[in-house]
Amino acid sequence: MRSFIWLLIVLAAFFTSCHRRPFDGPCDTMAQIPIGTVWEKSGVDVKNVTVYFYDKADGKLIREHRFENMPRTVQSYVTLPFGEYTVVFHNEIREQIKYLSVRGHEQYATLEFYAQSDNPVQTRDPADNYIRQHEPLAVATVSDFVAVPDEENTRLVGVEPLQKNSYMDITVHVKGLNNARMPALVDLRNVAASFFAQTDQPAGSPATIQFTMNNRQYDEGSVTDGVISARVSLHGTLTDRYSIAGHTAKPIYLDMLFMLTDKDKTVIRHTVDITSLIRFAPQTNGSVLLTVPVDLTEALPDVVPEGSTDSGFGSDLEDWDSIDVPLEL
Repeated sequence: MRSFIWLLIVLAAFFTSCHRRPFDGPCDTMAQIPIGTVWEKSGVDVKNVTVYFYDKADGKLIREHRFENMPRTVQSYVTLPFGEYTVVFHNEIREQIKYLSVRGHEQYATLEFYAQSDNPVQTRDPADNYIRQHEPLAVATVSDFVAVPDEENTRLVGVEPLQKNSYMDITVHVKGLNNARMPALVDLRNVAASFFAQTDQPAGSPATIQFTMNNRQYDEGSVTDGVISARVSLHGTLTDRYSIAGHTAKPIYLDMLFMLTDKDKTVIRHTVDITSLIRFAPQTNGSVLLTVPVDLTEALPDVVPEGSTDSGFGSDLEDWDSIDVPLEL
């Protein structure tokens, strides 16, 4: 009987020392860490949050933690072995951000967010890596976080991730715009295919984004010349979100196809090196706005129109399956 009472006393003392910590290891080597995130500044609508805890010494993933985003200061708790960590937060669960995937998350150095592949309407170069425009990605990294036996540790409360997307606003002035069906079919070539958390920069691997461009507006007093425009979501320019430093060997091209309004649906191709035209403007939500004004020097040729001038790409994209487009830049 005395032995049984003594055993109960020992067990009570043991579990009392563990407090509220989930038991997944000896409580004298584990710490319970409160976590909370704030998303208002990023402008991203967040349903879930993913957190990676990497060993500071070797960059190996120790724990991946997920929780629902809630309007609370402390949204979750995680139990960690005592030690020093690099902690990375991002919105949603892996594969939950539309058109964006995650790979290499087992190591901090290889944690990569990459845009998913796209099937273009018309391929200009079979070697191009076509990717989709992905929804907003927001990331925060907390370096040198130390998990210690202190339940008041609040360094991971109030973490504020910021957007890592770039948004390119493209405006193209076209002479003879009245001769084109809308929209135009455009390839944006040699932009970044992915984004690395460790460097906080886009990758050096190039990709191509295909999109349509419309919003036709004629110049004041003109019925022939005007502009078309579009906004493109992307990881950014190669290796650097804020400059064209990574494009010495790989210029960024705007490769545009205009289908004319004539009976034969003649296709005119204009390819412009826009690298030096890009202007960078960091935004308060963490994203970068890239503005690109383009002025085509060569006018679209005058043709005899057939039917509606807006009967091209908008409802009849399959027409491009039979168009032979030369690949030379």
